[in-house]
Amino acid sequence: MDNENRAKQFLPFDALKGLKEALHEKEIEHEAKVELSQEQIEKISQDILNLKEKDQVVVYYHNGIKYEKKVGSIKKIDYIRKRIILDENIINFNDIVNIEKKFYL
Repeated sequence: MDNENRAKQFLPFDALKGLKEALHEKEIEHEAKVELSQEQIEKISQDILNLKEKDQVVVYYHNGIKYEKKVGSIKKIDYIRKRIILDENIINFNDIVNIEKKFYL
């Protein structure tokens, strides 16, 4: 047996594929998504309408597990699919709890 094949027999064996990832998922604390009032929804909608591509923003949103904050530049506002593409992140309008345009002095 050559050295390469001999070394392969000592590689770690994962008999239950995905178990490690599933256990890690359980360790993450989930935050329930808070229902926004109609006034809050209208304010967020108005804030989104006032944005344009290349604006620098801070977005607070629920990512399906917990609340998260992203800072970046808007690549696209997709009104048909109701989402904002922020650098490499896609954020649905319904997940946003606050959005602030960054102003530089």
